[in-house]
Amino acid sequence: MNNQVFKLYSPKVDISSYVRLWPSLSSSPRFRIDASANVKIEVLKNMFVSMSFFDNYDRKNPTTSLPINDYGVTLSVGYSFNR
Repeated sequence: MNNQVFKLYSPKVDISSYVRLWPSLSSSPRFRIDASANVKIEVLKNMFVSMSFFDNYDRKNPTTSLPINDYGVTLSVGYSFNR
């Protein structure tokens, strides 16, 4: 499932998110979930600030047989040359 929202005029805003479910074909109770949410906002002409959150979950890790959850937040600043 993917969601995206764009604002075409200044300040430009880009919001997107997705959630993906990956069932295992070889081991029945195992599945993985990948999720992400991103926000990108134009603060000056062609200069952007972006923040994203990700979460990766594995119900049954093949090496330890324990659930694993990995998540994080990223903050970045960027410039677009072609807009």
